[in-house]
Amino acid sequence: MRTGEGRRRTRVQDERSEEPGRTREPPEAEVRPANPEPGYVEPVYGDVVPGWTVIVRRGVYYVLGIVEVLLVFRFLLRLFAANPAAPFVAFVYGVTAPLVFPFAGVFRGFAADGAAFEPGTLLAMAVYAVAAWAVDRLVMLVASSARGV
Repeated sequence: MRTGEGRRRTRVQDERSEEPGRTREPPEAEVRPANPEPGYVEPVYGDVVPGWTVIVRRGVYYVLGIVEVLLVFRFLLRLFAANPAAPFVAFVYGVTAPLVFPFAGVFRGFAADGAAFEPGTLLAMAVYAVAAWAVDRLVMLVASSARGV
């Protein structure tokens, strides 16, 4: 529908009907009651391109999600004494070793019968989550100052 044209009511051929002359009315548009809250803006969906802040924030939390999942795998594999010779376990340990290294000696771990409790991994998860939140807030601060808010 072009701009400026009104909505015309037409009769549409009913595809489900075997009778060639049978028609049906087109469905009416959904009518929503106005939101009584002042300042409410109806959300826009469709071809809206997210701004740079949305892209950066999604990227930060996407990377955080991957890091957190890998660290949870590491924690659980160490806790349940997984075989380090297994390819998946070796992959997880290899990828997460640089992430856990700065926190390895902060707290004393416990080991028994091959299983190990690594508090350094839990600390790394918390620190990376706080760091991602800080980057998110920094992006929002820069975006709001750029808009002059």
